[in-house]
Amino acid sequence: MNDINETLLKKGYRIVEEIGRGGFAVVYRIFCEKYQQFFAAKIFDVGKPETSRNLGSFTTEISALCKISHPNVISVYSHFNDLNHLYIILEYCPNGSMLSLVEEEGAIQFHYLVSFYEQLLSAINECHEKNVSHQDIKPSNVLIDAYGRAKLADFGLSKNIDMMVKSSRFCGSLPYLAPEVVLKQKHDPFKADIWSLGITFYVMAFGKSPWNAKSEDNLLKQIMRGDVTYPDYPNELLVEFLKSILIINPDDRHSAQELLCHPIFRVNAKKKAMMNSRVNTELKKFARSQTQKVPYSANIFKSKSRRASEESIGKLPPLKPKHENKIVY
Repeated sequence: MNDINETLLKKGYRIVEEIGRGGFAVVYRIFCEKYQQFFAAKIFDVGKPETSRNLGSFTTEISALCKISHPNVISVYSHFNDLNHLYIILEYCPNGSMLSLVEEEGAIQFHYLVSFYEQLLSAINECHEKNVSHQDIKPSNVLIDAYGRAKLADFGLSKNIDMMVKSSRFCGSLPYLAPEVVLKQKHDPFKADIWSLGITFYVMAFGKSPWNAKSEDNLLKQIMRGDVTYPDYPNELLVEFLKSILIINPDDRHSAQELLCHPIFRVNAKKKAMMNSRVNTELKKFARSQTQKVPYSANIFKSKSRRASEESIGKLPPLKPKHENKIVY
């Protein structure tokens, strides 16, 4: 640990706390004296027997993030190394992961849910257009920044892939693996990403996994059959949207670009416009009240989903991202 502190101090960073630990690296919140700003340092240990895997994850993540510039993909600022460790300096997201949000708040309110969906589909579309398949999409790999925006993160298992080539690489986190990956079939990794994103969307919508298996064998069987059940939900459009993603035959599965054209986003855009109109009206009332010195109250700004709200999200303490075990086989 002393050598890590020394290396970071030489680069102008000070460790504040550990905020995450995964299969390949440890993540720390660090403070940069020069910019007076927090960053995240992802540190890989290359002094252990699994050095080759850690080095591979490091180079893969750097390669992917340097290709992609998108408001909903985590930003990389620097990378360097010392004798025993590899370092990636990343954008710091103070409001934790989507998994933390769901565990704390439960199912996400519809308006914010669809906004998150649109952001993540846009991020995945950008990745796929740059020929990058993420290959480990899940709620703990979606972070939330200080403004309440979703940020796709952890590209350690990602792969640069030719659009026309089928993959024989089977990796990711079991509950989020596509049926064709579980079956170890040659597959389109971009379509497998869409399935993983669909399971992530399901967890965000209902606050739980679609799988109820008690053993790994039964879980594998449920995934291979695509046994996704949907709880009673008042919004039929949302359920129809999720069903349009979680299609067991990858040849019939939509791309991210196609899913962005789904009617759910047009409906949400109208609601967003109505909300903005109400906010503008309330702001005008507030301005008049300040001039006329009359009491004012605006319940419109009190969100039922506090952590997802841009008005309140910056005031909340950070959550520590949790990591499921990754599978590479």
